[in-house]
Amino acid sequence: LSVDDSFFVKQNFVMSQRRQLSFDLPVRVKILHEASEKATVVEISCIDKPGLLYIVSKYFYAMKYQIMSAVVTTYGEKVVDVFYIKDKYGLPISSKKQQEVIQQELKTAVLSFLQKEME
Repeated sequence: LSVDDSFFVKQNFVMSQRRQLSFDLPVRVKILHEASEKATVVEISCIDKPGLLYIVSKYFYAMKYQIMSAVVTTYGEKVVDVFYIKDKYGLPISSKKQQEVIQQELKTAVLSFLQKEME
């Protein structure tokens, strides 16, 4: 291999390692029931990619939830984002069924986004 060829081989190896590492970090969406009396607290942890916050806020907007505040934390390639949300009437989402829907749909939206980013 020439110097230029070895550079590209190393770059491809590094990129494949990054892709593998990314898939090793699962997407987790949790509703933190005891964290707040005034809002529903949603915690999302996964690999960090540009556009992730947009996907999450787009989901909340589409569902007509208000984001009261957010705490965005990055640990290397991993993020742990916490959102304090309320329904369209300004109330916490108290229905367990609706909370489960939020968890499942948000996880699906994030997974879909991350899979597209990996292609």
